[in-house]
Amino acid sequence: MKLLAYCLLIVGVTPLSPALADSDGLMCVGPKYLALDSRSTDSDGQHRLFVYWLHDGIGPKLSVQLPDFQVHALDCTSGAIKVRGWDEVHEVDVSEPYRPRYLGPVPAPPANQIETNHGSQHISDWPSGRIDLTEVLDGTHYVLQVSKSHDIHPGIVEWTTIVKLVRLSSDESFNASRIIYAATSVETVD
Repeated sequence: MKLLAYCLLIVGVTPLSPALADSDGLMCVGPKYLALDSRSTDSDGQHRLFVYWLHDGIGPKLSVQLPDFQVHALDCTSGAIKVRGWDEVHEVDVSEPYRPRYLGPVPAPPANQIETNHGSQHISDWPSGRIDLTEVLDGTHYVLQVSKSHDIHPGIVEWTTIVKLVRLSSDESFNASRIIYAATSVETVD
């Protein structure tokens, strides 16, 4: 059964974008944007950082291509996103809305000195439900709506995670939304 699940993953037989790396789906929230690291098929298998500006609604999905490395943390500040690997920190300039720009790598502290909490979170660690984005300070209320489900097949459990970014009006009524993450993973059952 494990061989069958492995073959399904290799061929890409999944209904949604498969997560292709341990760090896929790492996210952080800045003062006026949300950043999401991805290597899934919606990024053509390339390592990309997706940025959504939130200062005037849910902006378009903009991406910056990054070199191939495993991400351990994201730091979202007002002017830059620091994408931390083991040996380097890659910086993306977000000082101008809707114009994210890859600046390149800078040396990182040794792996044993890297802090574990940089404000970033793996989407796969979130439970189903609503997560308030209180970090966005423009007076508009944004939430993430996380939906997790699973299908059980003989010898296989298929897990699906969908995350929707939702903008609410001041009276908490729905204003706009966009799916920002959708992935399926397969777990074998012995």
